Amino acid sequence: QQALQIRAQIMRDITPLVASGAMARSQYLKEKQEFLTLRGEVAALRQNRIRSREALNEARQKLLNTRALTRIDFATKVEEGEKQLAELTNQISETQLTLKYQQLKAPVTGVVFDLKPTAPGYVINGSVPEPVVKIVPTDHLVARLFITNKDIGFVRPGQKVSVRVDAFPYNEFGEIDGKVKSIGSDVLAPDQTYNYFRFPVTVAMASNTLAYKGRQLRLLSGMSVTANVVLRQRPVIAIFAQQILPFWDSLEKL
Repeated sequence: QQALQIRAQIMRDITPLVASGAMARSQYLKEKQEFLTLRGEVAALRQNRIRSREALNEARQKLLNTRALTRIDFATKVEEGEKQLAELTNQISETQLTLKYQQLKAPVTGVVFDLKPTAPGYVINGSVPEPVVKIVPTDHLVARLFITNKDIGFVRPGQKVSVRVDAFPYNEFGEIDGKVKSIGSDVLAPDQTYNYFRFPVTVAMASNTLAYKGRQLRLLSGMSVTANVVLRQRPVIAIFAQQILPFWDSLEKL
């Protein structure tokens, strides 16, 4: 009975996944049909078990006038019923495990995109790991900055940073406070976009929105920013960043 209750709870848990499109309806119906079939078989076996035990008790009452083989025959039926019930219980456990592996839990809250499974029957290649779905977090945005080789020596984790979003002019929309979270250990060589050696620096932003006339303007992943890093013994230096990134530096992969 407990195994069936657990299986029923699993079916209730996966029902919202069908409505959201995270699980194929055909797969859901297949699992539901198997669950109903197993439940019916378990119920039938329980009834058979009860009847067999009743027959066994009746046989014991007639034991004085019945051969011992009669009792053995009924006992065998009970044993067979117990064995079948155990086999079905194992099948239920295996099905529960299968359903557990079909549910993916994201480590962050965000928006799903680039979903690889587009039809029922999608199989993941276990030998070559690949992302099944990507998520853009809706919180914990960070700014990735590029600091020149001559200035990186004065930058330390924990230093205050003023971040200005290029899409929202500073004079009108203001800026966002932040702190240096991490500094890249290796210098990046010049390329077509940046013609100078630079170190990547990650800045944790205090807010993901800009306050403007009573409204909160939400920042989006990919927006370009300019940041001012406050140094102890040097003037404030302006650092041009490539873009705002999610907390995990890019898109979280499952």
